[in-house]
Amino acid sequence: MNLRQTWEDHKLMFGIYLVGFLDLLAVSLIVPIMPKHLESLGASKTMIGFHASLYGVLQLVSSPVVGKLSDVYGRRRVLLFVLLCCSCSYMLFGLTTTLWIFFLFRIPSGLLKHSLTLGRTCVADVSSEVDRPGRMGRYNAISSIGFVIGPALGGNLMATTGGFKFAVTMTAFVFLINFIVSWWLVHPDQHTNKDHTITDSDDTFSFKGSIAFMRSETWPKVSGLMLERFIISVSVLMLRSNFSLFLEHKYNAGPQIIGYIVSFSGVIAFGSAMITGFVTRMYGNESRLMFHSSLLMLASQIGLNFATHISFVFILLIPFGFASSIMRVVVAHLLLQRVSPREKGEVIGMGQSSIALARIVSPQLAGLAMEHSTELPGTIGIAFAALASGLIYKRTLHHVEQKKD
Repeated sequence: MNLRQTWEDHKLMFGIYLVGFLDLLAVSLIVPIMPKHLESLGASKTMIGFHASLYGVLQLVSSPVVGKLSDVYGRRRVLLFVLLCCSCSYMLFGLTTTLWIFFLFRIPSGLLKHSLTLGRTCVADVSSEVDRPGRMGRYNAISSIGFVIGPALGGNLMATTGGFKFAVTMTAFVFLINFIVSWWLVHPDQHTNKDHTITDSDDTFSFKGSIAFMRSETWPKVSGLMLERFIISVSVLMLRSNFSLFLEHKYNAGPQIIGYIVSFSGVIAFGSAMITGFVTRMYGNESRLMFHSSLLMLASQIGLNFATHISFVFILLIPFGFASSIMRVVVAHLLLQRVSPREKGEVIGMGQSSIALARIVSPQLAGLAMEHSTELPGTIGIAFAALASGLIYKRTLHHVEQKKD
């Protein structure tokens, strides 16, 4: 690789990393304040859970379609489109005064908020098998910096008059900046599947394509990982769906403290993602690393759910964030290893659909559970974490036995 190619590669990666950072900065501005705002509009805990589940439904419907569109028309075109639409959608949030209008304005952002996934797909496009885990880790790490800044800022804004309106306006503005950055720096399409030509069948996008993929020879290779990803996502989301309400009701924490705790979890995610590549190389066996991470996540979830003081929450978020960050990168890499280059966008989209399905189930279940007990959602999450560890162990053991044969 000559000097010019090296510069272009570094420039491209800088642009993709910046897209991830701005994406999480934008959405994390309203993470700690969304449940409180919904309560101010008259929503119950179950209705707050329904709101989050609605977002999951919209992501499930649109994720494979957006992934396939990016395979055919290019990552950059689709990325620019979704960023511009998200900017407009979040701007509308500031105009809401009733609960049903808020839900209505949630639809466009739910359908189109795939910019973080598209950035991750760009990383996969331009990275070799050797470089991909490290680059994925850095992408997640730099993205997590946005999640460090956003919640703390959003929590402080919520403590002021008209804080929510100001926060969503800032979110829309950051998405607009991200659109400009992507237009200027992100040009990965020359690396995108050169052998993929647009055919007549590519003109129509629906769940028929996803069903066809599930019937293909590739699906058995990835179905087990998809199931594990779903169960892990349910486990994590049972804790995180109503995390701010959990902190408020159990420890009497205000918006500012909640914002700082969520920001602290972003710091942990950043640090964890930065060392993901090193940890992966050190282990050498990604399946074993995923199993050990699942055990660490299970233990930390038990501690988080039953912690007697909020200071223990800060401490236990460290192993929890480390384990969940490692598993997120490892499962994505294992999925990509099992498909052809032209299927990367679609399999990542399908993977996001498994997460979106978890986002449908978990918030609604967590909302209903929290109506009965503050700790019940976390207890259900612990059960799912234990199930995930069992499945990962079974797959790892099967892999070892195959090697022996």
